Parts: sequence; C-alpha cells; structure tokens
Amino acid sequence: ATPAERRALVRKIVTDSSLLGTPLDAGSSAVVQMLRHFERAASVREMAENLRAGRMGWAEAKGRLADALDREVEPLRQRFVALREDEPHLEAVLRAGAARAQTQAAGTMAMVRSLTGVGKSADARTTAFPSRDPGSIGGPMVGSGHRHRRGA
Repeated sequence: ATPAERRALVRKIVTDSSLLGTPLDAGSSAVVQMLRHFERAASVREMAENLRAGRMGWAEAKGRLADALDREVEPLRQRFVALREDEPHLEAVLRAGAARAQTQAAGTMAMVRSLTGVGKSADARTTAFPSRDPGSIGGPMVGSGHRHRRGA
C-alpha cells in the first residue's frame, strides 16, 4: 500500500469519538498496541499517558501510528517496487535459486537413500528427481501420482 493508502487504513481503526480533553482508554487501544511494535517503549508510554489525561485525541495518535508505519514499511515497499521493475532479472534470480535448491536436494536425497538403502543411490546422484518403477519394492515414490497394488 502507498503511504496515502496506509494512512487511510490507519484512520479506519475503530476508536471512540470522544472530544479532545476527554480521558481515553489507551490500555485496550489497537492504535497503542500496534505502535508498541514501531516506537520505543518510553514514547508509547508517554502517548498513552497523554491519551488517558485527555491531552491527546485519537486523530493525533493515529497520525503517529501512520508516521511510524511509513518509517518502517515505506523503504520495504520501495525496494519491492524496484525489484518488480526488472522482471527478467527477478526471474533469473529465481531460476538460479531453484537450480541451487535442486542440486542441494539431490545431494540430500542421495545421502538419505544411501543411509536407508531405499532406491538406487546412483539415480539420486545423477538427477534431482529420480524416477522409480512403480513395480519396484516399496512401490511408487510418494507424490508420484501412481497407484500400485502388490500382486495385481
């Protein structure tokens, strides 16, 4: 969400419509609870005291929450937008990561097959997804989509 969209969402947080000068219940406030994740404890405590004393209203408290969200979230949103602008590069990074994961998984599966004595360890070393004959001992690989009944 853009900063304006975030601010609109923060303004929609349900609070009572007490006038400024009216003591407010900061203890059960979603605004105060969320702000605890983004500001220092002393700052949140001060704001809660101001709400309880009636020196601050919900509009100002929501503004502080929106400011805190902007500080924390906006750099992440901008990075996301920048990454999405170069779709071919992003796809190349994802493909490279998938290849590394596939290689690592093949090595892990070769070790598992070797330790358990299940399957052909040579298959596991040469391909990331070794195939097994559905009629072999132990039946098809889990998730292979094949159903096999012994003796059929």
